[in-house]
Amino acid sequence: MAARAGIRRDDVIAEAILMIDEGTRPVDLRLGALARRLGIRPQSLYAHVDGTEGLGRAVAIAGLDALATAVTEAGIGVSGSEAVAAIVRAHLDFASRRPGLYEAAIRPPGEDPELRAAVAAVSAPLEQVLTGMGMGSNDRVHWTRLFLSSVYGYAALGSAGRFALPVSTDDTEAALIEMLTRRLVVSA
Repeated sequence: MAARAGIRRDDVIAEAILMIDEGTRPVDLRLGALARRLGIRPQSLYAHVDGTEGLGRAVAIAGLDALATAVTEAGIGVSGSEAVAAIVRAHLDFASRRPGLYEAAIRPPGEDPELRAAVAAVSAPLEQVLTGMGMGSNDRVHWTRLFLSSVYGYAALGSAGRFALPVSTDDTEAALIEMLTRRLVVSA
């Protein structure tokens, strides 16, 4: 196969994200399939990413960057529990519109400084609001874990088509947000 000239790292990552948006689970993303879509040899991808792990890392950072933009924009112009609800809604919206990319973004950063910075950018708007509401450090950790677990689980079930009961998922999302923000009133 002749290598396609002019492939850049951004092209590789964008194509991988497109594959995920089309339904490839992040854990199933393979260099061979990506190379075929790009019209290059799999070995050529190593000039752009450090194997499958490096590709997953790059996709996670791109997903986190997109999510950070969404949650930051959601928190502009609102405060308190209204801001928390807007940020939770932004997470839910992102996770329902782009479930694979959301899944790819939920990745422990370990000691990776770029991943840590991307996670911090996603967390910052919510951290600011919760801190401003007087929530202590330990309570913020617990609340954030519960929030993330709820959104991630809800998104995973929704994208798998597991919500079969004849009740609007929009109503369920509203109930989820209301339950999470009610906990804030009790904590703060």
